[in-house]
Amino acid sequence: MQEIASEMKAFLPFGWQPEWDVQSIKDVGWLCDGRTVFQNVSKILPGHYLICRSFGSISQEKYWDVDFKDKLGTAPASERINCFSVKFIGEEHDEEPIARRTAEWLGVKMHHCEMTEDNFAANIENAVWHNEAAVTDLGTVGKFLLSKLTSDEGIKVVLTGEGSDEHFAGYRELLTDFVREPDLAWPDKGLTEDVRISTFNSLEGSETSGPKELATSAAVRAQVNNTSFLGFTQTASLRDPLLAPWVFQEFGTSDKRLTAVNSIDGRTRELMLNKWHPLHTSLYIWTKSSLANGLLTVLGDRCEMAHSVEGRQPFLDHRLTEYAMALPPSVKLHYDPSTSTFSEKWILKEAMKPFITPELYARKKHPFSAPVKYKPDGPVHKLFERLITKENVEALGFLEWEKCKDLLHDAIFDGDRPKWSQMILAGQFVILGKRFGVKKATPEFAG
Repeated sequence: MQEIASEMKAFLPFGWQPEWDVQSIKDVGWLCDGRTVFQNVSKILPGHYLICRSFGSISQEKYWDVDFKDKLGTAPASERINCFSVKFIGEEHDEEPIARRTAEWLGVKMHHCEMTEDNFAANIENAVWHNEAAVTDLGTVGKFLLSKLTSDEGIKVVLTGEGSDEHFAGYRELLTDFVREPDLAWPDKGLTEDVRISTFNSLEGSETSGPKELATSAAVRAQVNNTSFLGFTQTASLRDPLLAPWVFQEFGTSDKRLTAVNSIDGRTRELMLNKWHPLHTSLYIWTKSSLANGLLTVLGDRCEMAHSVEGRQPFLDHRLTEYAMALPPSVKLHYDPSTSTFSEKWILKEAMKPFITPELYARKKHPFSAPVKYKPDGPVHKLFERLITKENVEALGFLEWEKCKDLLHDAIFDGDRPKWSQMILAGQFVILGKRFGVKKATPEFAG
C-alpha cells in the first residue's frame, strides 16, 4: 500500500516504523535526489507529478523542466507592507542593520527576530522536528523563529527571495564555472580571453571552487562539463571518517558528487556537454538539489508551515524562470573592465536600481548563515553535550562513537569550523532518531 503525505511525520500514527536510509545519509541522497533520510520514503521530484493507472503501480512523470538558450491595492505601501528579518549576534552574520536601513528608505514597517544563544538552544530540537532533515548551518532555527514572529503579527502569507541566486548567479562559488568557457551568447561583454583564462587559472582548485582537501573525481565532473560547483555535496554531508566501518562494507566508498550527477537524466547531461554554458550547468544542478531539497524546505516551507505561514517565491514564477533561463551568462555574472571586477546578479540589480538603496545595489552577496562560535558551558554547548553522548550516537547505528566523541570539544573549545558542521549534523540526527523513534541502523549484508 502506498501512503502519501506532505510531511513524513504524518505516517507515524498509521504504525510506520522509521528506519535510517544509511546509504542516502552517507551519499547525501536526501539532498540530491528523491530519497529521504528514511528507508522506503521518497519525495516527489521537482517538476514531476505522481501517476497511478488503473490502481496499478505509482510512477513519477516530468511535466516541466528548465532549459537554457546559450549556444497591490490602493493604500500606500508603508501602510500595508511589513518586512521581517533575522538579527544574528555578531557583525559577520547580522544582516538586520542593512535590512532596517532599506526598510526606512522604502518607508515600510520593519520587524526583526533577535537570535540570542538562548533562542538557538531552546528551539533547535523543534526546528529539526519540523525540517525532517539535518543541515550544516543553524540559520534554519532563525528562520523557524522568524516565521513564529510573522504569525504572531497576524500575517499568514509572506513573499520570500528564494530563486534569485539560482536564476541570476548570486553565489560567489559560481565564478569559476562562469570563466570556464567563453560566453558565445554574449560576445561583446568586455571580458577578453586573456582575462577570462587568467581568472580561471587563478580560481580552479581554489577555495571558491570547493573544499581544497577533497579529491576531485575527473570521471564524475566530466559528465557535467567539468563544472566545479558539485563541491556542495561534500560540505553538506557527514564526513566519511565519522561513519561506522560496516557502512563502507555495505555500500562501498563513493564520491558524493556522483549522487548529484546520477540524479540527472541522460538528455540533460547531453545538453550540459553540448549546449549549455558551464555556469548554467552549475545553476541547474544546484536548483534541482540544494534549492529544491534544502533552501525551499529547511529554510522555507518547513519553517513557515510550522507556524501556519505560507511563503510565496515571486522569483520562482515559471514565466520569470523561463525568461531568466534564456538570458546569457554574462548578464548574470557581469565583468566590468573599468574596475576589473565581477558583479553577481548584475541584470537584476540594474533592473531594480531605481527601487533599492545605493548600499544594497553595491553590496556583494552575503549568505544567510548563523554564527558558529558559542561560549563553553553556554546554552548551545550544553544542548549538544546532552545530545552527543555515547548512548545516543550508538543508538543511531551508522556513526562511530570513537570518531564522534571529540566533535563537541573541537567545535566549541577550539572553534574548528568543519567540526562544528559535523557536530550539529550528528546532533540533529540524534534529534530525528528520538523524535521519530527510528530503529537503529544495522548492516544487512556486511559482517
